[in-house]
Amino acid sequence: MHSTNYFTNWVFNTAWANAVNTVLERENHTARVDHRSYERQGIEQIPTIHLGVAAHQMEQKGIGTDRGNINREIRLAILQTQRLQKELRDLKHWAKRESPKYSTGATCRRVRAHFNQGATVDTTR
Repeated sequence: MHSTNYFTNWVFNTAWANAVNTVLERENHTARVDHRSYERQGIEQIPTIHLGVAAHQMEQKGIGTDRGNINREIRLAILQTQRLQKELRDLKHWAKRESPKYSTGATCRRVRAHFNQGATVDTTR
C-alpha cells in the first residue's frame, strides 16, 4: 500500500503538470508535460536520476558529479538505442520492400532466419 507521502506527491505532480500544460496551451506551444513515469506512459526508455540541488549547481559550474556522470551514460545509452531502433526499422522496411525479389532460394531463407533472431535454416537447398 502506498504511503500518504506518495499520494501527496501524486496530487502535487498531477496539479503541477496540469498547470504547466494550461500555460503551454494558452501560449500556443505544442509541447506538453506528463508527470507519470516512462513505464506508466508506456515508454520504453531508461529514466535519468535526480541530481539534487548541490549536484545540479556543481554541474552548472562545470564540475562533474557521480550522478551527472550516470545521467550522461544513460543519455548516451538512450541515443544509441534510438539509433539502433531506427536502423532496425529501416532494415525491416527494406526487407519487406525487397523480399518479393528474393521469394525463393537461399537468400530469402537467410533473410528470414536473420529476422527470426537466429533460427537455424538449411540454406543448402
